[in-house]
Amino acid sequence: MTPKLLTAGAAFPSPARPTYPDPVMASAFTETPSGLLIWSGISLLDGITLIDVIITGLKAASGNVKTGKVMPVWIQRHGMDPRDAIATGAEAGICGDCRHRPRCSDCGLVGPFYEGAVCAACGGRMERACYVKVFHGPTTVYKTRHGIKGPWARNPWYAIATPENLEQIRAKDPVIRFGAYGDPAAVPTRIWETLASASKRFLGYTHAWRTCDPALKAFCMASVDSPAEYAEAIAAGWRTFRVRTKAEELQGGEIVCPAAKEAGKRATCFDCSLCMGTSRKAKNIAIIAHGVGASAFKGADNG
Repeated sequence: MTPKLLTAGAAFPSPARPTYPDPVMASAFTETPSGLLIWSGISLLDGITLIDVIITGLKAASGNVKTGKVMPVWIQRHGMDPRDAIATGAEAGICGDCRHRPRCSDCGLVGPFYEGAVCAACGGRMERACYVKVFHGPTTVYKTRHGIKGPWARNPWYAIATPENLEQIRAKDPVIRFGAYGDPAAVPTRIWETLASASKRFLGYTHAWRTCDPALKAFCMASVDSPAEYAEAIAAGWRTFRVRTKAEELQGGEIVCPAAKEAGKRATCFDCSLCMGTSRKAKNIAIIAHGVGASAFKGADNG
């Protein structure tokens, strides 16, 4: 079985020529854009994938019940429907070697994921442990970025960010989520430094903590998936956010995520703001695997 691809057009745009919306045209459709194109360039994760970095929530707060009214930043492949990226295994440029990418339930090989997908090496079932529903937020952002969503007269593109937009963001006193989809390590750290300057609080997570710019420690938690990875990341100077199985106990220095089901969902990410990397002195965070891919999570020490 092969996946049915959804990307509009016969071919993907060349990564050598990124396309940008016309800021004059975009501003003609809306005085306050729903989102902004913060940066577009080659991913630092693989050195070849053209990606877009888009912040949304300028007009309406996020409807995510766990995170609350955070302002999300999306890191996505330029010109490719995120559902196609998953279906063809082309999300490496935004996800890197994340443990939650689609992989074989038997041999652990990373590969394409779609209905009925099987491992090319051993024929085992492909599973995806990631909690992000790409057919929701990421797909909406992709369609808006490329003028696919809705009537053209209703802001077909996101406007290009300007210094004035940064002031608009700062005026909202937001909590900004670095990487509602995609790994912040794919993007130059200066982008996160700029956005952090427009907010008193932020949150971010990276699975690329072993290889990324060490300066990212100030803006992101190291995403770890086992007690061994937890110890390694702590030794390297990171604060951590660990996904665990129900059978795994908390490690020394960890607390349960206040937004987690097992913590009674006593706070949203907007209210909590513990996941600010080393910019905040606090304990490390752990959460039991949750969301659409929870059943596929086995931990880094278990395949």
